[in-house]
Amino acid sequence: MEQIPYNKPNLLVQTKEAIRALRNKKNHTKKLKVKSSMMSACENSVRTCRHDFSSSAWEKGINTIESILEPGGKAEEALTHSQKEGLEVIKRLLLVGTRESMLHVPTSLVESTRNQDLPFEDRNLACNLMENYSGVRRRGAVTRHFQTLVETTQFVQDISEGLRDYSAPVFELTEMHELGLESRKRLRKLLSWDSLCRWDFNIMEVSKECGGHPLLFVGWALLASPYSHQTMEVSCGIQCELKNKGYFFLDDLGVEEEKLCEFLRVVEAKYNKNPYHNNTHAADVTQTVHALLQMGGKDFADGPLSLYAILIAAVLHDVKHPGRNNNFQINARTDLALRYNDIAVLENMHVSEAFSRTLGNNRQAKLDIMSGLKKEQVAIFRKMVINGVLRTDMTRHFSDTNSMKGLLLSLCSDKGLETKESYAEVLFFILHMADISNPAKPAPLFIDWADRCLVEFFEQGDEEKAMGLPVSPLCDRDTTCRPGSQIGFIEFIIQPSYEVLGELIPRVQDEVMPIIDKNLDYWKKEKIAGSGSGKT
Repeated sequence: MEQIPYNKPNLLVQTKEAIRALRNKKNHTKKLKVKSSMMSACENSVRTCRHDFSSSAWEKGINTIESILEPGGKAEEALTHSQKEGLEVIKRLLLVGTRESMLHVPTSLVESTRNQDLPFEDRNLACNLMENYSGVRRRGAVTRHFQTLVETTQFVQDISEGLRDYSAPVFELTEMHELGLESRKRLRKLLSWDSLCRWDFNIMEVSKECGGHPLLFVGWALLASPYSHQTMEVSCGIQCELKNKGYFFLDDLGVEEEKLCEFLRVVEAKYNKNPYHNNTHAADVTQTVHALLQMGGKDFADGPLSLYAILIAAVLHDVKHPGRNNNFQINARTDLALRYNDIAVLENMHVSEAFSRTLGNNRQAKLDIMSGLKKEQVAIFRKMVINGVLRTDMTRHFSDTNSMKGLLLSLCSDKGLETKESYAEVLFFILHMADISNPAKPAPLFIDWADRCLVEFFEQGDEEKAMGLPVSPLCDRDTTCRPGSQIGFIEFIIQPSYEVLGELIPRVQDEVMPIIDKNLDYWKKEKIAGSGSGKT
């Protein structure tokens, strides 16, 4: 679906709403209740003024819209039916809702009232003419109304100019606009749909380019696709082509892009600056979930709502992580451990923190990423997000992996034991696999992530020693062998579970398992080299 380019934020409310209606192909633009006879009279009056259509902003606006909608023209042919309806709405707003006298005043007269270089007598005469023949009083009112009509005129002109080369969504990500052009171009390439689908996607590069907002950019690029990709092209001055690759959550689920991005901003700000469990990790897991879905995992989704839920679960799965794991929380008897009764302490906190902003007494409407969902959809969405995040508790790893083996057996049988619920379990398993995917990523990513993880583990171990607590596994910097820790993790956790995932998603067998084998070989060589040099 083509989109009309427009990025200016301060337009008339009616105009903005009319254009935003074009965003959803399932929602028809509201028809203004205008009597046909009145419309005909207004349109006829416009046609009689063609002798000088540059004489007022109102006339310029009408002229521009009519030139775009002229039958047989290139601009008219480029528009979709809903876009034509949207422009007709704007024209009607100008034609019928024009009791604002300022819109009819010749532009030259308006400019004369504001031109400080003109003699006072001339400016005063202009103001008097405005007051006598339009009802607009003095310069204070002139300035305010003139700003409105200039913005409205510029808006319609932007539409006309934009249609020459491309179509683009209304929404503009502020953080994207604040970056330099070269950074925007690099991000556009990094965050393209094809790039985001790659298993070797480098989140570290995105983190460097995006001004400290990797989760916002990755989340927006995926959850608002394909419109986010169109916006990126427009922001880089690149001819925008019609996009058919994306999730279309804005269309299918009524997701509001502004609320989505505000939600992403707030969630990202809640991620602590830990060495490992930070906003870059969250962005990486979100992209990895997406990659696994595109490899074939989406076949287990029960429509767009399931896909939306599992991606949102990835976004918030570690929000407010304190850099100390569940083992620490329980042993230290922290407030979190007491609140959640030692059961999936951090995971419960993560999901509760996110929903406290969108539901309940502390609900913030601007963060409501469920605003377009029906009541029954909200219940399904919330349940899926909660279950997805809780499945990232590592104590469930072996039981969940065996559950997937059981599902595989049912899929291979002719008894039809699989259900929608069992398919949802695959999506939860995909999120868990994305959360522990670092050892399965190509170099240098798997090395970088391993080092970040150990830094955080060792900081926890130091605190546990200081508090007199048992030191958690792999958290003692004095005894933990760097390559040895990775070898054990890959052999006992990663390899067996990814083999199961590969049975569910065959591309994992072909594209991911060889990387895991290669990485395991790397760490074994590192261990041998370390043993020979006396290092661990």
